[in-house]
Amino acid sequence: MPERYQELDLKISKLDNKIANLKNKQLELKKQGKKSSKLDEEINQNLELYEEYKTQIPKKYRNIELTPEETSKINSLFNEIKGMEDGYDKTFKIAEANKIVADKIPSKLGKQLSTVQTMSQLLNTKTAIRNIVGNAGFQALEIANTPQKILLDKIFSLGTKERTVFLTSPKEGLKSFKKGLGRGYKEAKKGVDIGFGSQFDLPTSTFKGNNMAGKIMKNLEKALSYELKVADRAFYTMAHDKSLSNQVKSILKKQGKKITKESMDSIAITDEMLLNAHNEGLYSTFQDTNKLSDLFTSLKKAGNKPTGGDFGLGDILLKYPKTPANLLARGIDYSPVGIIKSIAKMATNIKSTGKINQRELIDGISRGLTGTAGILIAKQLADSGVITTDTYENKKVHDTLKSVGVAPYTINISALKRYVGSMFNKETTKPQSGDTILKYDWFQPLATTMAIGGDLSKYFKNKGDAKKISSTEFLQGIGIGLLATEAGVQTLINQPLLQGISNLFEYGTDDTIRRTASDIIPSFMPTALNQVRQLIDNKSRSASTKADEDPLGISMTLNKIINKVPIASKILPVRKDTIGNDIEMYQGGTNNPLNVFFNPAFMSKYKKSPEIDLLINIYEKTGETKQLPRVALKTYTFTHEGKKQTFKLNNNQQTELQEMLGKYSIEELKKLSKDKEFLNVDYDTQAEHINNLYTSISKYAKKYMMNKYKEDVIKQLK
Repeated sequence: MPERYQELDLKISKLDNKIANLKNKQLELKKQGKKSSKLDEEINQNLELYEEYKTQIPKKYRNIELTPEETSKINSLFNEIKGMEDGYDKTFKIAEANKIVADKIPSKLGKQLSTVQTMSQLLNTKTAIRNIVGNAGFQALEIANTPQKILLDKIFSLGTKERTVFLTSPKEGLKSFKKGLGRGYKEAKKGVDIGFGSQFDLPTSTFKGNNMAGKIMKNLEKALSYELKVADRAFYTMAHDKSLSNQVKSILKKQGKKITKESMDSIAITDEMLLNAHNEGLYSTFQDTNKLSDLFTSLKKAGNKPTGGDFGLGDILLKYPKTPANLLARGIDYSPVGIIKSIAKMATNIKSTGKINQRELIDGISRGLTGTAGILIAKQLADSGVITTDTYENKKVHDTLKSVGVAPYTINISALKRYVGSMFNKETTKPQSGDTILKYDWFQPLATTMAIGGDLSKYFKNKGDAKKISSTEFLQGIGIGLLATEAGVQTLINQPLLQGISNLFEYGTDDTIRRTASDIIPSFMPTALNQVRQLIDNKSRSASTKADEDPLGISMTLNKIINKVPIASKILPVRKDTIGNDIEMYQGGTNNPLNVFFNPAFMSKYKKSPEIDLLINIYEKTGETKQLPRVALKTYTFTHEGKKQTFKLNNNQQTELQEMLGKYSIEELKKLSKDKEFLNVDYDTQAEHINNLYTSISKYAKKYMMNKYKEDVIKQLK
């Protein structure tokens, strides 16, 4: 049963219980010879509402045949429910009853496809660890806010006479966490959905069959719930209970009572308090609803609509819409923009209601302050060369630096240790051979903060000496910091969560449909299988094909599937970097089981290269790029019988050509990096000389390739 109908079914169940209780009261009054018109009216109103809800559920979900055992089980559950107070246990029992009904309704093919794709992508140890570490990191960030929240709360209380923020002991937090783990495990084991999902919008009860295939799929679906829902539920419960505790303490303070366990237990928990706690729990686990998440969800629904709504283009391009939207929203909250947003919201509230939500305002300001401090720290680390962002805007520079282990959105752990150990001496942060470098773009939302700080560092570096920067330029730099959400967006786009959209723009308009279509079937290949492939075969391999040779993208689809299969991937050509070396998935041979299956960050080792230093130094001094290694051409133009002809190289030939260009180029650069006479000339002359060398090497390579693959050239001429 679709979620919206399950919610109605839950309301119907609650109304059914309510009507039964009201009728029992009516019967008792009749026995006493009494009558209550108010009670009669209430029963009639609830009966009307009951019928209204029932008519909203389609007939196919109403006319369900239950076995005597299932009917007995549901009756037994509802008999238990009647004697229970409102709360988690009652909600869980209702969900159990609903599941019995939901399991009788066959899922559509679209939903089954979507669920298989979700399991293939998320059912692996690395995703589980990233989920736990990401949640824990964000909870730690929220806890770090507490001291300044309390300070701000005290300042505001001078005017409002209210306190809204209080310390929560680690013991309380741990107790809530354990309770959440228990509930999450219980829900995953029973396969029930009580309105709390996961940041990945995980499916429940998609597969119903009792044959072997059905049982396997049901167990895999359950395993996914154990992997992700249990941890999310634990972190949610911790934030939820902390919020309730704060609200109760706030009431006691307002009443002038001492905060004790007894006094806290005496406060009645209202629906409004529960709703506030629920929203804070959702916020802490990236599951809340906001304008960004609504937008992303609408985009996914629009993509799926032409194919029925359960599965389609939306699942290919934006599989998990809520998560990236909420990660981006947190990045904004933890920035100067968060402060402005909170103050603007306060002004709106004062204008409309004449009141302020003190807790909400303090949360917003403190998050903004913490994020701003984080941005400034990240800027300092970027100034020192410890972290990188989108290092250089020029792709040729990126490709050149990757060959020595430097990539965008990384942190040099070894340099950071030297930096801290030397009491922040910038001279110690220069990269050294063997330095451990980690990607940080997965660690959201802190990655957004670090990226914005790095962008600020780039801005001021481009302006020159900070001491000479005018006040206007400084404000412009701060403006970039306020608006540099692009840096944060980029860290998200690099993640699998938005890889579909990222690929869409990367492919370009000419080849978008073919390449996007070729991603569909490979998206069902298990990530865990691909990780085994990475352990066995660390080479990055090319799966692309030419549009004129593979217009429907069938060969490219097959190649992308093969690229994720252990051993079979080795039949595909290895991709080469600009200096002719094999491109590795885990640089420096770091594809050990720990990194492949468990380490949430990609790791590489820095390789000191005087020749690469020479090229980058010229770029930094002049902005010139012609001295950077060339990428192999995909086609050669030549004259045959007075006409211009084109020879198109296949993937293997391009790989061979790139290796040749890179190897010959690096040999010449090694000589130049030691040539004192060459090093003493101006940088423009150096760049021109190197460019001329590349031209000579390219001419030789063209002649070599044309001769070696003469038969292919002749075939193409025919």
